[in-house]
Amino acid sequence: MKSKSFLILFLSTMNSSAFCSLKKQVFACEGSLLSLSCEKGSVINIIRANFGRFTNSVCRSSNMYINTRCIQPTSLRVLNTLCGGRSTCSVPVSTGQFGDPCPDTPKYL
Repeated sequence: MKSKSFLILFLSTMNSSAFCSLKKQVFACEGSLLSLSCEKGSVINIIRANFGRFTNSVCRSSNMYINTRCIQPTSLRVLNTLCGGRSTCSVPVSTGQFGDPCPDTPKYL
């Protein structure tokens, strides 16, 4: 079975005058495309992100011995560069985009 990774994102939206109260937590498994969007007049503001793994309950893996302390410290910077301040954004969830902080561990964003 092919392993999958995911990335954890905490998003808020803002408009030109203030931050909106809408916040979302989204996950995307490695190998997928993360698509973000917000309502008209708002933009994406990512406040936390990690391409790695903290738990086996997201993007489940059959591997019982995976690293759940997998952190890619540049995840937030990469996502903000690609998506910050935009109303829509699509990002490939891959080691090619984020690097590989823990080889042989299925990751998520």
